[in-house]
Amino acid sequence: MSRIGRRAALGAAAVAGVLAGVAASLAWAGPDGTGATSSTASPSTASPSTASPATASPVTAVATADPADVLLVWTSGGLPDGLAHVVRTVPGVEQVTLVRGDETGMVRSRDRDGSVVDAQTDGWRIPLDTLAVEPSTFASFLSGADAATVGTLEPGEALLTTTSAELRRLGKGSTIELDGGAVTVVGTIGDLSGAGAELLVSGGDAAPLGVTTERYLLVRHTTPRAVLELAIADELGGRAVRFRTPAETTWLRHGDAVEPNLVVKAALGEFAYRNTSGRSVEISPEWVARWIVTERVPILGEVTCHRTIMQPLRAALEELSDGALGHLVDPSDFAGCFSARRIAAGQPLSHHAWGAALDLNVDGNPRGSFSTQDRRLVDTMARHGFTWGGAWLVPDPAHYEAPLPTTAGLVSGGGARPGR
Repeated sequence: MSRIGRRAALGAAAVAGVLAGVAASLAWAGPDGTGATSSTASPSTASPSTASPATASPVTAVATADPADVLLVWTSGGLPDGLAHVVRTVPGVEQVTLVRGDETGMVRSRDRDGSVVDAQTDGWRIPLDTLAVEPSTFASFLSGADAATVGTLEPGEALLTTTSAELRRLGKGSTIELDGGAVTVVGTIGDLSGAGAELLVSGGDAAPLGVTTERYLLVRHTTPRAVLELAIADELGGRAVRFRTPAETTWLRHGDAVEPNLVVKAALGEFAYRNTSGRSVEISPEWVARWIVTERVPILGEVTCHRTIMQPLRAALEELSDGALGHLVDPSDFAGCFSARRIAAGQPLSHHAWGAALDLNVDGNPRGSFSTQDRRLVDTMARHGFTWGGAWLVPDPAHYEAPLPTTAGLVSGGGARPGR
């Protein structure tokens, strides 16, 4: 019997005290992210590389009660092989769906009449946050029309989320050409139903399209949540894991502590990019010229960020300066805001690529370390909308995610959050 099977066999009453502590210790998580530099060659494309944040028109998500018998499970960098199979053996687990996720590069798109909507050449691509799902099991965590739409998804087909369809200017019958092949759009589902992704494909297309990282599980269960959490944590052998119910997070997906790139694009605009070396990329200079600015702010001096981020950043730094707390930020230890790069080599684009994150006091706060940041700094940044990375699953205590203007926290078309 596996460790998970042995642990799940324990009675809830016998382990309740231990489980409460485990659940508390697994409360926070997030993705990776620090800073680098950018370059400026021009793409030979007809594309939305200068797309305005006004491209999409999100509305507030449907606010409903969510069940407590659905659990999100994810680990930083992807799940260990075989975890989904083992979780299915836990007594009281009724359904498990495994979701793979990676960034794909869109080469071209055509509407249902075959007319080109977007086209990229010479290595330029539009990044799409893509999830590969098992249609029948993923659909069982949805309801209504979205569940039916996902349940009929077949290889060679794809679904867009509502905001993604607006950004793409595509609908049913259109085609999207990715580096690994082409898919036909057969429908649109709500942003919540699609876990904030831009494109959903069938698990049968995962390998050809390069969507191979096992990112997260959704688990429906009747066993006490604390027992299930402890069983999974025990099977992971000390590896950090995050658990959440639909009531505890907006996005039932990996990296749920930050907004998915779909929301970032809707707020800050979309660009084309191409790979350079390592984790560095080149971003459409038209988009950079339109949205990235260099301005002087208190304490740090000149900084380069997305133009919409400057006001809250300036306000936060002014509050520190006016409160005689400027010494909490070392301007010589600032690692930047706008940074044309990926989270890591082979990983999706960092929010730094949109100029929507910054790194303060980096030398004493490397990723994965305990924070040396003064809590007064963290709290001041939070009052101006900046989310701190020091509380993530793998802490990144130098990192601050910038507030997103207008569309932050909003999703288009609502949709059924998985679990309903």
